[in-house]
Amino acid sequence: MRLSIGQSTVLSFEAPQRSVLLSYRLRPADYKAQTAVDWTVNIPDAATGAAFRDGAGDKTATARLEGPIETVEISVTGTVETADTTGVLSGLRERIPPAAYLRTTRATRPDKGLLDLARAGVADRNTANLLDRAHGLAAAVGEAVSHGEDETEDARPATATETLGRGEGSCRAQAHTLIALAITQGIAARFVYGYALTDDPGDGRDALVTDGGAPHAWAELHVGKLGWVGFDAVNACCPDDRYIRLCSGFDAQDAEPIRAFASGDSLESATEIAVAVAAAGQVQQ
Repeated sequence: MRLSIGQSTVLSFEAPQRSVLLSYRLRPADYKAQTAVDWTVNIPDAATGAAFRDGAGDKTATARLEGPIETVEISVTGTVETADTTGVLSGLRERIPPAAYLRTTRATRPDKGLLDLARAGVADRNTANLLDRAHGLAAAVGEAVSHGEDETEDARPATATETLGRGEGSCRAQAHTLIALAITQGIAARFVYGYALTDDPGDGRDALVTDGGAPHAWAELHVGKLGWVGFDAVNACCPDDRYIRLCSGFDAQDAEPIRAFASGDSLESATEIAVAVAAAGQVQQ
């Protein structure tokens, strides 16, 4: 499938900044499931800096803007050819060993409720089959947590503990929950940002659910010789040709596609993001 992407991001600062340094992962890497046909990241008035592939295989770049700066506009447009590999991440060049993703963060640290849910998720699964166990954990999250909004006071994605306690959460929150469950079972897991086609594909598959107006999020679990496999708990599926993978990390904060470092009197800022994904030939709104 060929997917077209359009993303507009606006960073607004409470007070003008003397300068802003951006580190961003907004270019999808090529691997077996996806190949960028064309891709453009535009940041008006920015001086571009270093670009490199990080240890996780994600494409990272930097840019700098000199002030006074009140807003930073970032636009992304591109086309990606995708293939369905049933969620298996094959051909991505990365150097970080999977065992590094057995560590938890504040967002993915399990409590007793999460431990109990993980045990229930794998109770009827083949103990010798990591892939089967991983599917059980993803299904457990989908059954225990419905798709909804994050309700944290500081606007951050909810932690796994908060999400399970509330019984609902965003795509990001559900990814945190699945990561926490996987780690309790000794399965390395990480957070992934990307894009997903939410329109009806017209081939009998259900339309995908996302948080709307933002990059989509899911988790990847490392299942032995098969390697990294994606699991989208919200949509009860593995990423297929309707998905574009952008970047990864230990949790939503670590995987953030755009990071801004400002120099000024006030660092308070707000971010507005609008995302449009369309199959080739469709018109983006």
